[in-house]
Amino acid sequence: MKSQCPGRKNRKYLSVAAAVTLSVANVVAMLAVPAPGYAQEVSTSQPILRLPGSKQVLPGSGSRSVFDLSGDRPVSSTDADPNAIRGRVQMPNLLDGDARWTKDHRLGVEALRQHQFAKAEELLLKAVREAKRKISKHDELIETRLVLARLYLKQERFHEAESIYAQNLGKIESHFGGESKEYVEAEIGLARCLVSFGKEKAALVHVKKAVKILEKKRDTDSKLFGYALETLALIDAGNAWYEDARPLFNEALKIFIKEPGYKSLDLAEILREQALFYHRRGERDLAFQLYEESDKIKERAIRVAEPASLSGQVRFVWEPGSTRAKEIIDTEFPFRYLQAGSVRVAATVIDLWELLGVLITVTNVSDHQQEFELGKATLLELNTVGGHVVPNEVAPVDPKSIDRIRRERVMWDLTHTRPWLANIQKTRTVRGLVPPYGHDLFRGPNVFGVYREWKAVSHIVPARVSVHDSREGLPGAPGGGGVTLPGLLREGGHSVQDHVPVFLEPYESRTGDLFYLNPRDKDVVLKVPVGNAVFEIPFHTRKLKIP
Repeated sequence: MKSQCPGRKNRKYLSVAAAVTLSVANVVAMLAVPAPGYAQEVSTSQPILRLPGSKQVLPGSGSRSVFDLSGDRPVSSTDADPNAIRGRVQMPNLLDGDARWTKDHRLGVEALRQHQFAKAEELLLKAVREAKRKISKHDELIETRLVLARLYLKQERFHEAESIYAQNLGKIESHFGGESKEYVEAEIGLARCLVSFGKEKAALVHVKKAVKILEKKRDTDSKLFGYALETLALIDAGNAWYEDARPLFNEALKIFIKEPGYKSLDLAEILREQALFYHRRGERDLAFQLYEESDKIKERAIRVAEPASLSGQVRFVWEPGSTRAKEIIDTEFPFRYLQAGSVRVAATVIDLWELLGVLITVTNVSDHQQEFELGKATLLELNTVGGHVVPNEVAPVDPKSIDRIRRERVMWDLTHTRPWLANIQKTRTVRGLVPPYGHDLFRGPNVFGVYREWKAVSHIVPARVSVHDSREGLPGAPGGGGVTLPGLLREGGHSVQDHVPVFLEPYESRTGDLFYLNPRDKDVVLKVPVGNAVFEIPFHTRKLKIP
């Protein structure tokens, strides 16, 4: 039967459609009006570029909002860029030199703040090349070079940082002003470089200028003033004015406790510097306390399964005075190792006539299986050029281009009388070869081969796993069940560029050898990246060949 009111049904649909249209209009109106305080609510994890009379640049994807936040009103269609998509976002013009420099510089500054040093250097060098193409705008080139020098200073690449500061100090003063923050930073950075070269008298001139400017501006609570006081203390320590250095160290430490930096890593470096000073003075208890506090801060930032490009680089240096610097003393083959968090890295160098053999051992010292991302190990040769120590990377020798097995046999013949070195040059798959007491360098399985090129290893499992206790004295599985062996079933770990994932059980090790042309009678530094941590172990190569 047909309806008596044929228009009622249509009117019902029209009323529903009108209500939906009204709701959509309300939502659009809400989106069109910025919320109060929107400018303050934008994330400040990345710098926000704002110029007078320009639109707000939002961090992240590089797109720009069409709202003029300075006037709290939507931008009219006449003000919007003709290239904007439906009046909402504007696609960045990557062919524009200004846009490319801005993006590279901004991302480089943010990567440096997060201690992603390799990524920051790559972006800043790109920004420098882009700024050089625009000859008329020298301010961008100066600004990027200042950030690049800051990067080299944090990496203790003093020779490169000093070169940038010395060449651009006058330009920074003329462009930013003689009392600007940038000029003060350059003066302090140059002074820290000169202190590392042993030129305390020249460094004192620069740091005094910075302190005078900061005191004049009453900016004595900033991190810049903390670095200035720390530099003055290092100058006094270099001149043997120890009692003058002590209060300066204390005041600098108070400032860095208030502003510790990203993950407190800046504070950790200050604690390390002061610990070395007190160690040289013979105040071992205070030095031990400062160094342990520095290492604890760094250990909280360690991510063994993530590279430095994701989590920020953390440095651990083997040096006299460090509470973590351990060594099995040997006049011919010193065996040095560092432990931080759940990882221990040990290494030694062996003279192989024309080649230098390097043994590296990475051990999981935790009570759980973990994944370790092993980066590429590098060997740096420290050369003295004009009174400055300049590190140069030594090129590795491809193990496939030499008789590697013969070289390994020569290393074995030279070192088999040292139990600690003989132990790591064996592949052991049975756990608990030694009692659980004694030095833990002899505990757990080990795999030996070319570093980061180990082959698959079989696990020999006892017949009654759930009955036998762990021979290393490690706790079993929770709940009284059998001892789990997650190493038998590997997870498909993510692959990171230039990193090799390795799964290690408790106190399991991976030992690898590397070969280099022998830099005789030279100071060398071995850098071993594990996750976002970099372990730096120094050695001195032999002057004469082993007969």
